[in-house]
Amino acid sequence: MKRVLALLPLLLLFAGCVQSLQPYYKPDQLFYDPNLVGKWTDADQQNNMVVTGDPANKAYNVVLTDEKGKTGRFVVHLAKIQDQMIADIYPADLQEGDLKANDEYALHLVPVHSFMVVEYSPPDLRVRQMDSDWFEKYIKTHPDEVPFSDLGSDRPLLIGTTDQVQTFVLKHIKDKGALGDAQDVIRIPATQP
Repeated sequence: MKRVLALLPLLLLFAGCVQSLQPYYKPDQLFYDPNLVGKWTDADQQNNMVVTGDPANKAYNVVLTDEKGKTGRFVVHLAKIQDQMIADIYPADLQEGDLKANDEYALHLVPVHSFMVVEYSPPDLRVRQMDSDWFEKYIKTHPDEVPFSDLGSDRPLLIGTTDQVQTFVLKHIKDKGALGDAQDVIRIPATQP
């Protein structure tokens, strides 16, 4: 289980395309492991993350730096939901300098939750996200299964309650094509910068 938790920091590198207004977890489903604190990268070593822990809130604060040197701050919660491990990814509060825009513009930005499925098959550690193309095809024939809105640009947004979102995700997580390709993740040894 602890090795599976090691995937959490890299989930942010592959933020999910099917997002939700509500969290993908309930508070009693959360768990915390201090072994996640540290530095992480993707398989191509293009994106790096620094993870600090917040054990009191069973959360992780993550600063993601992409290949262009741009950073983003996130709060991540890891939840065990039935037999699945789900990471809920949420943008941290904006800090001064995060946007080169005025305050009025920033007020119009609505933070949403993304999720990733965590997979562990020794020695491979991987994460997968729900495929937005699969979701769009499925929802066309089942429009009343889960409340959603189409934000355009391949960004479906689930607008139901946490219970509705969890029910939908757990029902379809093993459907053929529902999840995209697995992404490998790697821990940066403490001796590297």
